[in-house]
Amino acid sequence: MRITTVFFLSTISLSFPVAPQEVEDDVENIEVIGQKPLSLYFEIRNEKRKAFMQTFNQLIDDEDLAFTCKRRTRRNSHIKHEVCKNNYEWRIYQEIMQDEINRGNVMGASAVAEMGNAEQRQLRETLIIKIQETLKTNKNLRDTYRQFKAADSAYKRAHIEKFGILSPAMSEQQDK
Repeated sequence: MRITTVFFLSTISLSFPVAPQEVEDDVENIEVIGQKPLSLYFEIRNEKRKAFMQTFNQLIDDEDLAFTCKRRTRRNSHIKHEVCKNNYEWRIYQEIMQDEINRGNVMGASAVAEMGNAEQRQLRETLIIKIQETLKTNKNLRDTYRQFKAADSAYKRAHIEKFGILSPAMSEQQDK
C-alpha cells in the first residue's frame, strides 16, 4: 500500500504541467548612480601630464631641459614609483651626491642633493621661460597643456569631495 501511494503521488506530481510564472507588468527600474574612483582621475591626470612632457620634449633643442621619468624607491621603503624630472635635475642631483660621498658625507648626501644648488635654480627659471614661450608659439603644446590642467583640476575637485578639509588641494584652493 505504501509503495503504491508513493508511486501514485510521484506520478501525479510529474504529470502536472509546470505553469509559467506570470510576467509582471510593473517592472521596477533601479538606477545606480556611481562615482568615478579617485584613482581614475589620478591616472587620467598622469596620462595628460606625460603627454605634455612628451610634446615639450619633441619641441625643444636643449636636452638638459627635457623631461625624463625614472622608477625610484621611496625613502625607507622598497616600493618603487615613477618620478619625472628634467635632465638637468637628474644630472645635478647625481653630481651633488657624488661630491658629498667623496667628502665622506655618505649618510647626508641625499639630503644635501635634494636641496639643490644655484645652477639648478637658474636652470629652473630658464625652463619656466622656455615653457611659457613655447606655449605662446605652439598650438599643440597649448592644447596638451590645457588638457593637463583640466585633468589636474578634475582630480583636485574629486580629492576635495572625498577628503574635504584634509585634502591638500583644499589648502591650495584657500591660498588663491
